[in-house]
Amino acid sequence: MTYFNNCKNREDLKNEYKLLAKRHHPDLGGDVETMKLVNTEYAEALKNVLKNGEFIFSETEIDDIIKNDEELRNKLNSILSVIGTSIAIDVELCGTWLWISGDTKPIKEDLKRNGLSWARKKEAWYFHTGTFRRRSKGSYSLDDIRLRHGSHSVTGNRKIKSLV
Repeated sequence: MTYFNNCKNREDLKNEYKLLAKRHHPDLGGDVETMKLVNTEYAEALKNVLKNGEFIFSETEIDDIIKNDEELRNKLNSILSVIGTSIAIDVELCGTWLWISGDTKPIKEDLKRNGLSWARKKEAWYFHTGTFRRRSKGSYSLDDIRLRHGSHSVTGNRKIKSLV
C-alpha cells in the first residue's frame, strides 16, 4: 500500500482519503490512474480496519441514531412494551436496523402488527426506517451484520427518549 500506511482507524482513513481525493481527483487537476489506485487502496484499507474489529457505527453513533430517529425510537418503544420482561428475547440495533431474535413465537402476531418482518435465513425479526437499497448480491448472516455494523443490545423494558 502506498497511501494509507499510517491510518489506524476508520476516522484516519476517511480524513486521509479526503485529502488524497482533493489532490488526485481528475476534476481537480489530478490523474485518473492515480485516483483509481487511491480508491482501490482505500477499499482494501477499510476492509482491513473492519476485519480488525472496528465497527462502521460506534456506540455513540448508535445512541445518536436512536435519539434522533423518531420512527425507530417509537418502534423500539412499542416492541419493548410488547416483549415486557421476557428474558428469552434479544433486541438489538445493528447499524440502523432493529433485530429481534430468540423465542419470539408467542409474540409473533404482535411483531407483525408492529410492522416487523421475518428474516427466514437469519431466524430473526427486523425493522428498518426509510428506504433500503441493496448494494450487493451477497447474503450476510446476522453475525456478519453484527461484525460489520456493530451491535447495541437493548435490554429491559425501558423507554428510549429523545434529547430534543
